[in-house]
This record gives sequence, C-alpha cells and structure tokens, in this order.
Amino acid sequence: MATVHLNAIRLNGIIGADRKLTVQLPLDVPDGPVELVVLLPEKAESPAEADRTEGSSARAHKLAELQMRVKMAGQEGTIRFPDPHANHASLSEAELLELGKLPPNARPSHELINEDREDRF
Repeated sequence: MATVHLNAIRLNGIIGADRKLTVQLPLDVPDGPVELVVLLPEKAESPAEADRTEGSSARAHKLAELQMRVKMAGQEGTIRFPDPHANHASLSEAELLELGKLPPNARPSHELINEDREDRF
C-alpha cells in the first residue's frame, strides 16, 4: 500500500456572492490536485449565542486540524473523532469528581508509572 504524504497550508479567504473562492498560493506550491477543507464560521443570533458559537467554531476548527494531521500521518481510521455538531452537555462538579475516581480494586497511578519506568532501566 502506497503512503501519501500531505502538506497543509493555512490560508484565509472570502467566498464571493458568486460562490467562488479565490486564493493566492505561495510560489513553491506545485501544480496538481489538492484536497480542500473549508471551515465556515457559524452565524450567531445574540451576544450570548455569539460567545457559544465562537467556542463551537474554534472547536470545529481544531478538530478539523487534528483530523488533517492524523490523515497526514497515515493514521486515518485509527482514531474515532467526536461529532463536531453534537450538543455536548456540561458536567456538574459532582459528575466530574465521580469520573476522576478509580474503581475500588484499581492500582494507584504511581504504581503503574513506576512499573512502566522499570521497563526502561
């Protein structure tokens, strides 16, 4: 199986009313086919909605960037990414504390770390 290496270039652009996107690429970009990912900002209705949308847009952008890096590393399909459009509920402090608890029969983290370090020496 041939490995395809991809290089990412981050550019900003404006889509015109004619639905066309025009960008000026650096001179060292060769001719040929490319894969284009377009990240669109979401429209907000109120200042509170704008704050939430900005965070959502930033998360979607980071997720798309991470997906591109994984693809460039040839590891596509080995990682399951979350749905960027899913409405994730915030957890309460009690729920966060519960998630951080180890099961009653679990070994302490420092024992696992020390065991891992022993393999290196």
